This record gives sequence, structure tokens and C-alpha cells, in this order.
Amino acid sequence: MISGCLFGQDGPLESYAGFGGMAAALSGFYDLTGWPDRAPAGPFGAYTDYVSPRFAVCALLAALEHRRRTGQGQYLDFAQAEAAVHFLTPALLDYTVNARVAGRRGNDDPVMAPHGVFRCAGRDRWVAIACRDDADWRTLASIVSRPDLAGLGEQERRNRRDALDAVITEWTGPRPPDEVEETLISHGVPAHAVQHSPECATDPQLRHQGHFAPVSHTEHGSGDR
Repeated sequence: MISGCLFGQDGPLESYAGFGGMAAALSGFYDLTGWPDRAPAGPFGAYTDYVSPRFAVCALLAALEHRRRTGQGQYLDFAQAEAAVHFLTPALLDYTVNARVAGRRGNDDPVMAPHGVFRCAGRDRWVAIACRDDADWRTLASIVSRPDLAGLGEQERRNRRDALDAVITEWTGPRPPDEVEETLISHGVPAHAVQHSPECATDPQLRHQGHFAPVSHTEHGSGDR
């Protein structure tokens, strides 16, 4: 038998009524999500509701294997908050070993630079771009017509990320996101348009994978939309 709740069946918070958003706050996700000059944004939705079932399944399978080997059953007290903390292992380890406290950094990346979401033509249209290494950056610098910046190394790009983000935005700003995506991908630079719900519903990759399955409804007929 497995019991799954936010904070577990005993301890100081055993009777605390909570939801996934509260467990995300307790586990440290809210303080790390957002931009350094703003209040915490928090991950989307009830975060621990989404990630903890993976751990619950593993725990339950381990208990079933234990029963198969020994004939003994088990009762598992499973706390969402405790499971979700595992996803912050790098931050916890960095603090334990190096006494560094992780903080909010928006779309910035500890290694890749530039790395972010850039405005495109149209209302609330954006494109995500990631430079994995110097080769990606040299290609991107050429595409945005700034060969004078192509020789910047990773640390130099990180030190000048605000200025470089402005350079990229100057190029992406007048262009539709699909055009930016196609241009960059064709040159080997990782990029993708930020999709809204309508684009996700018609995304060719999701359709190819059969992600949206039509179903029939007794009152509304076939689900072909």
C-alpha cells in the first residue's frame, strides 16, 4: 500500500492542507524560478503533482519486488515535497560543497551563451535560441551580420550577455518566429518558435507522433477536431 500526499503522514506538517504549488515552494523551486530583479515566479502549475509520480512508481515497484522475494508486504509513506527535492540536486550539492546559494536567473544558462527567448515580429511572438559552443556563436554572429563579435569566447559572451541579447533581438525583432527558426536551424543553431495553444494543436511533430488522439463521445459525436 502506498499513501501519497504533500508532506507525508507524520511530522510537523502532517495535517497541513496543501497543493502542488505549496510543495514547490517548500522544496525550493519558487525561489529559483523567475528573474533576479523580480519576485519569484514559480514553476507552471502544481509542479510536484507532475514530477513526484515517477518516484512513486519506482518505490511501488521496489516494494512489489521485495514482496516477490520475501513474501512481505510494505506500507509506503510517500511525500511529494520530499520526492521533488531530488530535481534540485545540483543546487543542493553546490551549496553543500561550495556554499553557493542558487538564485533566479531567468532564461540564462550556466554554460550556454547566448541562451534565451527573443522577441519577434507580431503580437507576443518569440523564439528560443541556444548557443551550445563557440561554433554556434560564430554562425549566429554571421547570421545577425555581426562578424566583429564572432571571436568572443564563452566567458566573454556571458559577461556581455545583455549587449549580445540586444544584438540578437535587433535581428529577430522584425522577423516572424518561424522564419527565424528555419534560418537558424538550417545553419545548425538550435532554435524554435515559442508556440501558443493553436500552434501546439497543429504542430506537425506532435501530429506525426499521434499525440492528439480523436475519441468519440456519446453526446457530441466523433472527436475529429
